[in-house]
Amino acid sequence: MRLLAQILGLGLFLAACATQPATQPSPMPSQALPASSLPERPTATIADYTAEPAISTGSVIFDLPADGSIGAISLAGTTYQLANPTQPNTYLPWSASPDGKQLAIIIVNDSQPKTEQLELAELWLVGVDEQNPRRLLNLLPAVAADQTPILGRQSALTDNAPVWSRDGKTLFLASAHEDQVDLYAVDVATGAAQRLTNTPDLEVYLVLSPNSDYLAFASASSFGTGGGWGNPTVYVYRFADASFTPITADPLAVGAQVVGWLDQQLITQFNSQPEGRASFILFDASTGTLTPLAQAMAIDAELHAGTLVYADQPRDGVPTVYRWQGSGEVQQIEGINASRVSLSPTGQAMLLCNNDQPSYWRNGVLSALSVNSCEQSVWAADDWLALNGTEQSNALIINPEGQNQVLPHQALMAGWNEQVLYFFAPQADGWQLFQAQRASSQLQPIGQPLSSKPSNPRLVLAP
Repeated sequence: MRLLAQILGLGLFLAACATQPATQPSPMPSQALPASSLPERPTATIADYTAEPAISTGSVIFDLPADGSIGAISLAGTTYQLANPTQPNTYLPWSASPDGKQLAIIIVNDSQPKTEQLELAELWLVGVDEQNPRRLLNLLPAVAADQTPILGRQSALTDNAPVWSRDGKTLFLASAHEDQVDLYAVDVATGAAQRLTNTPDLEVYLVLSPNSDYLAFASASSFGTGGGWGNPTVYVYRFADASFTPITADPLAVGAQVVGWLDQQLITQFNSQPEGRASFILFDASTGTLTPLAQAMAIDAELHAGTLVYADQPRDGVPTVYRWQGSGEVQQIEGINASRVSLSPTGQAMLLCNNDQPSYWRNGVLSALSVNSCEQSVWAADDWLALNGTEQSNALIINPEGQNQVLPHQALMAGWNEQVLYFFAPQADGWQLFQAQRASSQLQPIGQPLSSKPSNPRLVLAP
């Protein structure tokens, strides 16, 4: 079960929390041509770009939906099993340590998902080389009968990966081992758990601030059965004095989302029903100031390198893209239409999707892509993009000029290691991990093929 953050309109929010006047970008239709009618850039052999040498140690880590396990293949080609099989189509939440050498995994046994009760939910730690597996914490009450069904309790425990501290010594996550779901800080060395919250509400979407002074999270009394969240709130926890600052919206709000941090400023999102209009709100943790940013018909927003982007999708209008660059007003990006947006790490490039027709935008230049799919993509640090393939479409590598290089159908992108791309692609004997250099059309296999299709592959480097 994946949570969909849904939230409230800005006009209602302003009535409940008057601060500075909100900037309300006008969702006027753009005059840009749809991506399908743009002239395509020629397919090119991608030229090499100057970059530092690639890191030689790391792993591609992935889910195996066939048996509900987690696997890894090192860059040297060794295959590991990091989590034992659970149930088919189970996806275990995990996160890699800052040094890329350990995985924190929530092991779940969920044989009766509709009951909101779990047979097993535990926090485990294991090396990416399969060494030293150990249980850190049982996330369930000691007595099974204490698992009082609460709408959303299961999601709060199992839909969110643990969050690592910057020094790799602490994990932050939700646990119910003291009967109710609360947030805890778990010592990686000892497994000792320090309680951070003590409320009957459910906590999700944990995001640590860049300076590690604050932890932001969303909270609800329940996640409902279709009518939205109960009492959606975003909290900011300050480690220095263990204090909480609530960020709330109108009582009619039906969800909350932590978009991300800009230094000590937090961007949150609240959506309303039935129209689904979103309010983006800026909170300055150093001063306690709340500033409404914008409202839009938006579900997902992305924040990178001090830039916020989102697609505004009015019911009876043309979907447009808006951008906020850390100060001033939220502005429409002229000349582009998109219903979904993926922002590069530099904040200078975007993958735009309009009815599954992708295009690449960078610094005002729009390039159509010769595929008909907006499947998962991975960005390199310098605005290169790799786009998943499908049964009908090739995967692509796209350079910052919008030129593209074709990769195999159904390829699943894992990540970039400087100029080297790692991805899975189907072969006659299974799903093979490959690496591809930007300067070469040759594909180099790594390790042995997998007997079943991986999912959500992610490159984890260990410098």
